[in-house]
Amino acid sequence: MVEELRVPRFPWLYFGDGTVAQLLNHKVDIDSDGTEIVVLRFKPTQALKQKYSIKPEELDMDGAITKKYPKEFFVAGDRTDPIWSAWFLECNYLGQETELSNRRIDLLTMIRGYKKYIATLKAELAFMHDTLRKARSEIPEWARTYTEIQKAITPKRDRGDEDEKNPYAPPYED
Repeated sequence: MVEELRVPRFPWLYFGDGTVAQLLNHKVDIDSDGTEIVVLRFKPTQALKQKYSIKPEELDMDGAITKKYPKEFFVAGDRTDPIWSAWFLECNYLGQETELSNRRIDLLTMIRGYKKYIATLKAELAFMHDTLRKARSEIPEWARTYTEIQKAITPKRDRGDEDEKNPYAPPYED
């Protein structure tokens, strides 16, 4: 007789809708369409059987079910401990999307948005660096122009001309 699981034993397999099963085996494979899938063999709990009306004919001799799910929904859990490990599926038992899988899509959309924003910031930073480089290269020319302007507007210093003698120069005694 097959044992009825009220609470699954480890390792656990969590579905995106909150139902739980005992994971017996998993492997990554490629289906006939060429997409990556995960083949899972698990023992369903009473709650999972009731929620999805799983009939005894669907179970094998060990009371397990083997199902295929898209690999994008499968999240590898903590595999460091062989006894207390947990695995996650972002879809429900039937392979349909749940709020959890929609959250993943929302997060991916946010990540794409942030990547675009970062690219924009990098472009602005490159533009600012280029502007700064151009400004630095124009400093010598600006300094020459500034010196010429200063020479033109400053009063002539004492050059020995009596007419244009600087009133602020110290008196000379001969």
